[in-house]
Amino acid sequence: MDIAEAPFFLRHEWSHLAEREDKSLSLAFKLAHNLESNGFFAHKSAIDNASKDWVVRLGENLMDPDASKFLETLERAPLHSLV
Repeated sequence: MDIAEAPFFLRHEWSHLAEREDKSLSLAFKLAHNLESNGFFAHKSAIDNASKDWVVRLGENLMDPDASKFLETLERAPLHSLV
């Protein structure tokens, strides 16, 4: 792993931990995943996997320092972003 990629992996792994620890938030996100199942997914593996969807949206999109990823997620997946 290149040291420049460390923040990306840290956000990604933190999102896994957050999903496991906050059951009510995890449930709300799964409901949003089901409601927006025909919508925007940042990664193909997240389409049929709510857990992967959580990690990609939260750790890789909403928390990314690149604001364009945050804004794209807000616009294209409003329920996920609200959770």
